[in-house]
Amino acid sequence: MNALLQTKIDTVAFGTQVLKRDLFLIEQGHRGWDRTVQENTVEQLVRRVMQLELDVTALMAQCLSVGFRYPLGRTSQILDGLWGVFLILASMYADLTMPNKDANGLGVHPSKLKELQVSWVRLNKLTKQARDRLAEDKLLATGKAVH
Repeated sequence: MNALLQTKIDTVAFGTQVLKRDLFLIEQGHRGWDRTVQENTVEQLVRRVMQLELDVTALMAQCLSVGFRYPLGRTSQILDGLWGVFLILASMYADLTMPNKDANGLGVHPSKLKELQVSWVRLNKLTKQARDRLAEDKLLATGKAVH
């Protein structure tokens, strides 16, 4: 069971790093990309955020399942961290889908981009914390806790 949870948190961590790259691309877009490229980049970022929300939700459900069957000391901490990750992703989604174009009518307004970058830092930190907490739990393949 631990291997499955570890794989899922690794997927979330990888997706978080891809978001960083996409935010960088949007930032670079403010330096002269045409409207179509910027809109496509923002749409791609929105899809990535939505996929990460699904991945985090699946991971939370799996942690709940393991926690109910085999109570773990850190399950609530892991879930709290994942809930924080989900809330940041929901906020990022709202920011990205809200009509808030920059002065040229392109992409994301620079102030919103800055907020998204700050959100990403928090997202990355919480993802790492959840990953570390999950790695600290010693579970056997059957899902039973090792004390």
